[in-house]
Amino acid sequence: MKNIMKTDDTLYIKILVWAYRKQEAGFTWGDLEKEFNLNTAQLNWVQKVFRSNMPASENLIDHLSYNEKCQ
Repeated sequence: MKNIMKTDDTLYIKILVWAYRKQEAGFTWGDLEKEFNLNTAQLNWVQKVFRSNMPASENLIDHLSYNEKCQ
């Protein structure tokens, strides 16, 4: 169990650093999956940790959409 925790902790930190570096450029959920080559178990874990059912203001990673008006 210690190895799993260490792997999860490492993945957690790597994702936080990666997302922080993206800043205003942003990223899609697909970008994250591709960048970290997540298997099914990891994907489920990442979704639980970063996209829980908490209010949007408390999620670490959330869906944002921007609408541009054509003038």
